[in-house]
Amino acid sequence: MEVLEDALLQIHLLGGFVATVAGRAVTDDAWRLRRARTLIKLLVLAPERRMHREQLEELLWPEGEPAANALHQVMYTARRALGGAQTRLALRDGIVVRCSAG
Repeated sequence: MEVLEDALLQIHLLGGFVATVAGRAVTDDAWRLRRARTLIKLLVLAPERRMHREQLEELLWPEGEPAANALHQVMYTARRALGGAQTRLALRDGIVVRCSAG
């Protein structure tokens, strides 16, 4: 499965996860946190590219409650891996949204 997010970002899910930004593959070490990569996968597959914070926390931390700022840290890491300015991840009213820049 290939999911085209916008002109700069492409996410490939079938045959292994690959993210490309402006035609360049995001390297494995850029992700720094496994959960950052998982967050992007979940949002790409979610209707309207959005999920409730509690739902994400249950999926990302199945062993129990995350630390206070854990979701924010995962979102920050995902933004950095995908080039920051091209990637908007927002947490509004308990909903995490992935949308195109611009």
